[in-house]
Amino acid sequence: MAFLSSLRRTLVALSLFLSPALAAAEPWQVALTAQQGKSFAEWQRMKTPSAFAISPDGAWGFSEGFATDKAAQTAAMGWCQERLRPGRRDCILFGVNGRQVAPAQVETRKVTQVYKPVDGRKAAAFFGLAGLDFAGNRAAALAQLAQVQAGTDPSIAFGRDRGVEAIVANRSLMLAQSGGFALWLDGAGWAEQASKAQSGVLTQVYPQWMATREGLVCLFGGYFRSTGKKTGTNCLILNGISRGQVDFSWGGSSNVRRKGYLVAGDGRRGAAR
Repeated sequence: MAFLSSLRRTLVALSLFLSPALAAAEPWQVALTAQQGKSFAEWQRMKTPSAFAISPDGAWGFSEGFATDKAAQTAAMGWCQERLRPGRRDCILFGVNGRQVAPAQVETRKVTQVYKPVDGRKAAAFFGLAGLDFAGNRAAALAQLAQVQAGTDPSIAFGRDRGVEAIVANRSLMLAQSGGFALWLDGAGWAEQASKAQSGVLTQVYPQWMATREGLVCLFGGYFRSTGKKTGTNCLILNGISRGQVDFSWGGSSNVRRKGYLVAGDGRRGAAR
């Protein structure tokens, strides 16, 4: 009896050890649901670069008219993943530029956590903070902002600081609260801001951005992705960053200091793990 009891405990322990690995991946014969198929047919006529992502459990997301294939794929996966719930199987990339790229069978996994944009607190908990520090020169940055607002080209007048840009690049600047916005400053030189609105999430694209040594960050050539409506130049002041906790001010309300996070991930779109 003692032997059987010991064996039973061993088998239980072994099953607990193995079950996460066994549950981590499940084979799936890739097939579109009726709704996914309808959306996929519509997507195939859209402007490229474009991408289409699906989940075995019915979620999907697509993108069109992005600057690169990689950006389109990232967007489609994010929009698919934000429609997931814990326990559902993760999204896969199904199509790129009008064509199916998914194989006939893939290994899928169930997700345990889902981030839905745009939420600063949840993004900080999901991705973590970029544990970086920066001490700005608020007075000097305000003086630079005044010159920009008067028509001065900051790239010529002040010069860009690659060190400051490296601190914030490929991370999300977000408000330290639920809702708000996620400003992604890409290391390739472009930026995008996703803002929470009653109608959903509004996205502004900026083909160029730069930062000065004093902490002025300016975004150029802005426009709304959905309508193409121009929003022009937008600036903010990084007063300081302490272990990912950000003190900043928008250029349009520079007298108001706001608390934010420098999130070590992309808070503009959904994500799952």
